[in-house]
Amino acid sequence: LLGVRSRAALDDAIRTEIARHNRTKSPLTLAVLDVEALRVINDRYGHLAGDAVLRHVARSANELVRPHDLVGRVGGDEIAIVLGDTEAKEARKVVSRIISTIREEPFLNIDGAAIELSVRAALAEFGQRDMDGASWLARASEATSLARSAEDGVAVAGGDDRPQTARPEVRFEPGTTLAGMYEIAHEISRGAMGVVYRAEDLGLSRPVAIKMLRPDLVREPGVVDRFRDEAGILASLSHENLVRIYSLVEADDDVFFVMELVEGVSLHSVINDFISRNRYLARERVGTIITEIASALDAMHDAGVMHRDVKPSNVVLDRARDRAVLLDVGLARRLGSQSDAAGT
Repeated sequence: LLGVRSRAALDDAIRTEIARHNRTKSPLTLAVLDVEALRVINDRYGHLAGDAVLRHVARSANELVRPHDLVGRVGGDEIAIVLGDTEAKEARKVVSRIISTIREEPFLNIDGAAIELSVRAALAEFGQRDMDGASWLARASEATSLARSAEDGVAVAGGDDRPQTARPEVRFEPGTTLAGMYEIAHEISRGAMGVVYRAEDLGLSRPVAIKMLRPDLVREPGVVDRFRDEAGILASLSHENLVRIYSLVEADDDVFFVMELVEGVSLHSVINDFISRNRYLARERVGTIITEIASALDAMHDAGVMHRDVKPSNVVLDRARDRAVLLDVGLARRLGSQSDAAGT
């Protein structure tokens, strides 16, 4: 259909390349090109147009790589390229050139209509932690989400040879009481920093959200001190569109934020729902949400705090009070302070 290897054929070719790599120890880099919003193109223009888009991307890749490099389809909207004897630094130049070509050359649908294409990519060098081609492909595919913020639309997957320790699990069963006054109801979500629970404040008889920090973060030097300092600033903020931090609790080996519980649905879910139905949020609604979140950020900035993780999944549309609320302030830091990169 696309003029490149199918997934099965690509898997066979990758196995051969990995065997060669294991013999020669020469560098081997995999690139995964992800066509963004292909489902929207299929819904709006039809699946023939979607197939034509994938053919166009595959052809662009084929024309700009060497004859012995591998090109194949790995998913509904992903094209993979395997670059032999190539480190990630050099592979990035090749993939950036492919993306630039796709962006600069207008794609015409079969009816002559121009379709604007957006392609991002992720690179992964084959390393000791990659047991086979499937795990290698999975590592590259997962990293494509990081490419949105890259100027050239390309991200490099990390951790190929670096030893990693699993993040400790944080789990409390319903009915567990923390610090003698917060009773866990159920888990709400999990993220990079820890787990968020719905709980009952037994002293004030009100529902709250508990954000429990990962145990390994608690043990890092200075982390708790920084969170304690920032929690004090955030707790002093009172803004309609900013989740309220009630306190930072340190009990035994646990450290957690006690926060306002906002009942609603994430903006990320709302956007995906509209896209799936080929619809868009009303302009007035978009304007209101942006204005409310910008106002919340203004309040943080006025207090000398930067959020660092503003994204649709951290915005909840509160049904009860008809407002947009910015969440996940646990990654915030003082403006101008030094800290590790965090957030997205």
